[in-house]
Amino acid sequence: MFHDRPTSLETLPYLHVSAFKVATLVSEGPTHKVMRSSGTSGTPSVVHASSRDCLRQSQALAHTFAARFGPLRRDIVVVDHDLETLLRDGMPARAAAIVGFTSLSRNPRFLLAESDATTVTGRSPLVFGFTTSVWEHRKLLEPLAGRQAVVLHGGGWKRLSASGVSREAFNEELLRCVPDAEVVNYFGMIEQVGVVYFDCAVGRFHEHRYGTFIARDASELQPAGTGLGQFFSTVPMSYPGHSLLTDDIIEIEQRCECGAPGRAFRFIARREASETRGCANA
Repeated sequence: MFHDRPTSLETLPYLHVSAFKVATLVSEGPTHKVMRSSGTSGTPSVVHASSRDCLRQSQALAHTFAARFGPLRRDIVVVDHDLETLLRDGMPARAAAIVGFTSLSRNPRFLLAESDATTVTGRSPLVFGFTTSVWEHRKLLEPLAGRQAVVLHGGGWKRLSASGVSREAFNEELLRCVPDAEVVNYFGMIEQVGVVYFDCAVGRFHEHRYGTFIARDASELQPAGTGLGQFFSTVPMSYPGHSLLTDDIIEIEQRCECGAPGRAFRFIARREASETRGCANA
């Protein structure tokens, strides 16, 4: 399938993300942090990261976040329980994401522990949570109406879709609860921690300096316009996470209608035969 010497993204070999469920994959040590996917069913993916990788992950997330939302450190409201509770089982993807985004913000408040957003300070707070949690507790965000908040969410789409909640309906309902907010979806996975794609005004995810992608058809695994997403990043060094094939079905767009430069992808669905994931677009 591959040339002896890769000459393009399409000819780069890949590792399927399921490998992290069945084997301990370490390229260099010692391991500084062990992270696990947050799915409630199935076998979790386990990633072993060195201290150098943890630093690279933090730097990548900080640069990508600032490029999308600006350098302002916003007050953050986390639609989840306190971090101590989430960390009892180690470092699941859910906790890793919260640690990452709270480190880029200030004055963290955990909404499900306090159940009160009336005392949140700051003109333009960041609201962060996993999609299902934000949806289930959206009424708790109503005190933020009138603020120029950013509601950042990711994961959980499979469950919401099964309940008949589309992305359009999700955004419309959130804006009814928090008018003037910007609702932003993000795509990421535990196997490439720190490499996050934030959606644009038309709901597409754009490549950036830390991550890019192609699609492969599900039958022959040849490059295609629509197919299984293969994601690339130079951030992982302590484990083989630089070229990963996933079960996420995506559609590649060479030019996005939002006008931003570079390629973008549209997330379509998870492959039906795949095991449910817990840290990206499950």
